[in-house]
Amino acid sequence: SSAKSIAVQIPRLAEKPDIVVATPGRLVEHMRKGVLDLNEEQLSFLVIDEADLVLSYGYEDDVKYIMSHLPRGLQTILTSATLTPEVKELTKLSLSNPVLLEVEKTKEAKGGGAALQQFYFRCKQPTDKYLLLYAMMKLKLIPRRSLVFVNSVERCFRLKLFLEQFSIATAVLNAELPYNSRCNIIEQFHRGAFGYL
Repeated sequence: SSAKSIAVQIPRLAEKPDIVVATPGRLVEHMRKGVLDLNEEQLSFLVIDEADLVLSYGYEDDVKYIMSHLPRGLQTILTSATLTPEVKELTKLSLSNPVLLEVEKTKEAKGGGAALQQFYFRCKQPTDKYLLLYAMMKLKLIPRRSLVFVNSVERCFRLKLFLEQFSIATAVLNAELPYNSRCNIIEQFHRGAFGYL
């Protein structure tokens, strides 16, 4: 639960870690509880990764709250796949004298190479997704040693159980697993113990 994870986080934050990774909502929660103070002595720089997604997930008020409590002149890095009007507004709020770095698509990224394959299918029923994925694996449209992303931890486990019915070796990797377990799963994946992560 949220209360339990906060109780675990408070002593860790008291140790003054070098790097803190948080959702805007959780960071604001710790700030309001007085656990984190974003003053100049404690904060060297701030990174807002996937700013377009952070805003689309409804964290705009939290991000504005965080920005209002930052020391002046703090180096801030804001990354985004798209430059939406909301991201541009956030840039004005959080950055002074910003530099825009645009990454040019390589030939491979434009579809000129076979290094990466991506598939997108729209399914009428949510349960159709598992069947479609299984069929694509069996037809070798999805090669062994592939990453499959789902939108919840529960779906990870449901998909794993579904594929195991057909003797397809998979593993689940998510942030709820202990760090050592995650490292072990990645090592096993690289060794070929299972084909899908």
